[in-house]
Order: sequence, then C-alpha cells, then structure tokens
Amino acid sequence: MIDYTGTKCPVCGQPFLKGDDIVVCPECGTPYHRACYQKAGSCIFSEKHGTGEVWQAPHVEAPNPDQEAADNICPHCGNHNPHSSLFCSQCGYPLSGGPEQHANSSYQQGRYRPDDAPGPQQGQDPYGGSPFGWGGSYPPPYGQGQPPQGGQQIPTMFDPMGGVNPADTLDGVPAGDLARLVQNNTPYYMPVFLNYKRFRRGRFNFCAFLFSGGWMLYRKMYKLGGILTGVLLLLYLANTIITVNYSIPITREIFSQIGIDILRVTPDYYQMLQAAQILSSYSAGDIFLVAVPMIASLIQFGIQIFCGIQGNKLYCTHCIRKAKKIQAQTSGQEDYHNHLQSEGGVNMAVTICLLICYMLLNWLPRFL
Repeated sequence: MIDYTGTKCPVCGQPFLKGDDIVVCPECGTPYHRACYQKAGSCIFSEKHGTGEVWQAPHVEAPNPDQEAADNICPHCGNHNPHSSLFCSQCGYPLSGGPEQHANSSYQQGRYRPDDAPGPQQGQDPYGGSPFGWGGSYPPPYGQGQPPQGGQQIPTMFDPMGGVNPADTLDGVPAGDLARLVQNNTPYYMPVFLNYKRFRRGRFNFCAFLFSGGWMLYRKMYKLGGILTGVLLLLYLANTIITVNYSIPITREIFSQIGIDILRVTPDYYQMLQAAQILSSYSAGDIFLVAVPMIASLIQFGIQIFCGIQGNKLYCTHCIRKAKKIQAQTSGQEDYHNHLQSEGGVNMAVTICLLICYMLLNWLPRFL
C-alpha cells in the first residue's frame, strides 16, 4: 500500500496529510484529494492517458558520500539522507522534532515516468467500504498482496467508483446503489452519471453509437432497446428485399443503356451524370426504389447518432428509476441491496443471441 503523505495534490498543490480522503486516477495512478478530483471533473493529466506513462512518486538518488555522509535514515520510508537534513528528501517526513512541528513543511511534487518503471500501489479503499462487497479494502493485486518476483509493481489499483463518493445522491438515490445496478464498467459510468445530474453535461457513448439497440438490451434497457432493435431489423429486411429485387435491377438497366455493367465496372463522374439523366425519365416509384438504400442508411445512421448522444442519459435515468422501484418493493436494506445486485449488471445471453441473428441475416441476401 502506498502512503501518499507528503505528496502534493496536483489540483490544489497542498501535500496530503495523514487521514486525508484520497482517490487515484484509474488510468495513470495520480492521487487527488477527493474534493479536488470532483472539482476538476476528471484527471487533469488525461492527455497522457494511453501514452504509456503512469504517475510515480518522486525518486531521489542517494547522496554522494564524498560530499556528506548519508547516515540520517528516514523512519517513515527508510530513505538515506545527509546527516544535517531536517526533512526526508524522498517523502518529506521530518527527521528532527515532532511531526506536528513540521506539519506545513514543503514536499516534493510527484512526476510522470515511463510505464516500465515501478508504479505505485493503492491498497486502501478510499471510501472505507465498497458497494461490491469487498469490505474495507481492495483485494490484493497478487492474491496475497505480494509483488511478483523481480520487485516490479503494477500501477495503482483502480477506483471502482471513478472518484464518485458512494454517499453522493442522484435524484435521491445514493451513487453506491447505482453502482450495484451498473456493476460492469462503473469507473466510466458513475462520473458520467454525476456530471449529467449535477451539471447537465453529457458524454458521447461509442458503444451505444456502434450497437444502438443491442447495447441497450445488453444494459437491460429492454423496452427501448427492443423497440430500436425491432426498427433496425425491419429497416434492414425492407432495405435488403427492395435492394435485391428492385433497386439493383433498375440500376443495372439504366447503366446498360450507357454500355456499362455496374457489377463489373465502376462508373466515372460523367457516366453517373448520364445515369441520373436517364433515371429522371423513370416514374417516381422507380426513383424511390433506387434511392431506398441511401434512405435506409441515413435512417440507421440517425438512430446510431441518437443512441451515442443520449445513451448515457437514458441509462442513468433507467438506473435511477429501477433503484427507486426496487426500494419501494423491498423491505430492509439488505433485501434492497440483494435485489439491486441480482437485477443489475448486463445480459450476455441477449448479446450472444443478437450476434447469432446478425450472422444469419448476413446470409439472407443469398436466398433472395
């Protein structure tokens, strides 16, 4: 377990003291005061995420023995310091006098190092308890709390709430209860929920954009997910049938008048203009049939954009309503939490069924 005492918070610049409420960024391991993290809204070093850099406590090389004897050992971290040092050059711990005498002393600031350097560990639960039934501390990263051979340590243990206090309420529901419903990927969803409810700031959800109704069914939003999935399915079937039986034959007929086999040759700009002129002489019904693939694609893209923009908001509202409904139907806190745990999470069975249906639909044009 890393003791951050003496390290400065990168937001307020004040050193962490014993007993401070500290959370760490799940991406890079930077420690913050909880209030500072919530004020910033996210890690202030987010531009470094994904670059292979992690936060590392300051490292000071051992002093040159030719200059001064390094015989003043810090009782807190074991670092060797010059004999005349008043404070540890590694952690800032006072080397003379009582700790209260030097409570406001200056400390060194943490810095970033490449991820091949040993990183800090965070074994202490910043909330004093976990909505996931872990008790008062995180599980040790190596089963027994021992690092692998060679002394290499993993970066900090992630915060399952993404910096959100489980006691914070969203429309009267504690964030910890919502985490019991979400279960999967809570470090992403809990800050998103909090920002939406408190500041009306949304965040684009790329999973919802790519999978639309399927993502909603996966997240157990069955009503809206079923409607959108049904709409997309009908759209796909209608588009496939019309395209195979009408759009392609009409298009081939038009380009055959120009002397082009559209299935073998890609027309150039002028040939496309000629085809458009020929198409203008057809009936309105034939023109609509030729335009069906483009219309269907635009509708599908519009649904995907809607899900990407509104997905997190819809999911937040869904979780809050579900938590209130479960609370009204249960008696006692334990029964309430058990129901949240059993009815939350994701539905993998629906996901597998959708994947199978998708593969079958890909074969549909071969039989039309």
